[in-house]
Amino acid sequence: MSIFRLTSRLQRDLKELAEQRFSCPQARSTIDGIEHGDPIHLQITIEMQTGVYAGGRFSFKIDVPHSYPFSPPQVHCTSRVWHPNICLRTGRVSLSILDEDWKPVISLNTVVFGLQLLFLEPNADLSVNNEATAALLKGPEVLARQVRQTFRGGLFGGFAFSAQKMGLRRPSPERRKRSGTMKRKSFGVDRESDDEEAISSLQYMTIEEHSEQSTHTRKRPKLIIAGLVPSDPDGMLLSESVMR
Repeated sequence: MSIFRLTSRLQRDLKELAEQRFSCPQARSTIDGIEHGDPIHLQITIEMQTGVYAGGRFSFKIDVPHSYPFSPPQVHCTSRVWHPNICLRTGRVSLSILDEDWKPVISLNTVVFGLQLLFLEPNADLSVNNEATAALLKGPEVLARQVRQTFRGGLFGGFAFSAQKMGLRRPSPERRKRSGTMKRKSFGVDRESDDEEAISSLQYMTIEEHSEQSTHTRKRPKLIIAGLVPSDPDGMLLSESVMR
């Protein structure tokens, strides 16, 4: 009975990822492949549109253990990236919901959303790259200059980086209009998310609204729930057997 519940939960998470490749306004995530086993290996790519990492494409491997969701997945970045929360040597991702803040209610969707947010607002409190963290503490523009240098490829900080050749294209006005309609349909006010509590735990992830008249800070959880929209539903990459 216990194994059935775990399998059913994992199938549900994989189906959500395959049928609706969710994307927040500042990023896009795609599923590149899945390898069955213990653990299950999931490959995803995140493309950033704005922020310090705008134009970057980053690949991740998500290992889902047999004990999921009672144990968190292990996440590693397979693209070398200059980031305070990603280890340059191993690619290990330092994210609170993958460690002490993990709860069984957290889904693979939440994990992917957390990765997107980590590129939008790195967390100096969970550093695994001291030099990148020092740059972040001096100011986002300092970190941005370093990131842009690594995007050109070559050596930086004693490590080799691959050049970033492709950036995320902005959606057309027609697609933005269509996405807005789908967003309202899929994320209406009457629908509650099982992940809302987990997303709310990412308290350090916020968006500052820069304005001469307002210093209001909008909490990231609102952005996630209201801003994620399904895109390219015909582009699912998982086989039908995964859904059964």
